[in-house]
Amino acid sequence: MSEDPQGPPIKWPAYGGIQVLFNLILFVPIFTYILYTLTHIYPTLAIVEDPLPDYDAIPINDPASDDDNINKANNNNGDAAPRTKPITASLRATHRTLQSIAGFRSQFRGLGCALFLGFVTIMLSGIFSMIPILGNLCVLLLTSQLNTALTHIIITHPRPAGASGRTFFSRLPAWRRNLVATYQPILFYWVSVHAAIILPGLLAKLIGLSPLDDNNQLKEGISGVEIAQLICVSGVFLGLNLLLVVPAHVALVRIQATLLPHEEETIVPFDRTFGGSVEPEVINGKGFGNLKHALKTVSWASWVRLYVQQVKIIGVTMVLYGFVVAVLTFEYFFLGWRA
Repeated sequence: MSEDPQGPPIKWPAYGGIQVLFNLILFVPIFTYILYTLTHIYPTLAIVEDPLPDYDAIPINDPASDDDNINKANNNNGDAAPRTKPITASLRATHRTLQSIAGFRSQFRGLGCALFLGFVTIMLSGIFSMIPILGNLCVLLLTSQLNTALTHIIITHPRPAGASGRTFFSRLPAWRRNLVATYQPILFYWVSVHAAIILPGLLAKLIGLSPLDDNNQLKEGISGVEIAQLICVSGVFLGLNLLLVVPAHVALVRIQATLLPHEEETIVPFDRTFGGSVEPEVINGKGFGNLKHALKTVSWASWVRLYVQQVKIIGVTMVLYGFVVAVLTFEYFFLGWRA
């Protein structure tokens, strides 16, 4: 018989089925909002958004206050109208912008396409798992067309009912054109992700940081030196992600956005020409941006906005997870789950 201390037994309460159903109805949207909306939709919009020029502009985020803004712009004192802040500078403004498009459903726009993309990615990952490291690159290249279409759905206004081209597959860009446009940022992203994983691992091995002792057994405690080593390795991992992985992702999404058909309208302001560096196809141009211009056209203020948004998203995520834990704790102690 095991002598390990046992926790209090858990019993099935009288209305356990109703509680489980309630939890599913409550928690599934929360987890979907965390794992998809906050981690994919909001960052994609922030990456694509280009700040408006530094001239006196009237904010477009709050149509109800248009008259007040016009009055401020034409006041007798000659004061300059307040400059428009980017929509994605605020999670609240981003939320309101999405809500104004199609209500609550806009918070999960493209979710079905994302689930299909995830399914295809899993299938291809299983097929290419026999190819070490390079298998991931093959999967990224093969799913690039689907990924671009998902980006287009996220950043554009929905077309009116009955309009052509509303299905996911009809929005797929031409395979060859998409591959030519995105293979460089995909390669950059693939190298960055692996560098952010491999290099900290090599550093940990070099300095002797390991959870196992000389007998390949888990260590019982951790010393001050090992804590300092762990902080060092974690810092390298975080730094590589901030300096390599995030810029690579930014470049990929912005190049995908330049492949958007000219008749599509973006939710946030976006200069598809990358400051005039992208020539339209009708003028013998490629019609899409390259890696250099995708990063060059991101201003310092935009980088700050993007990283600050990530910090805000982490904060909101922690609050939502805290709410889930609080509900489960309440159910455990007060609704009959504990014997």
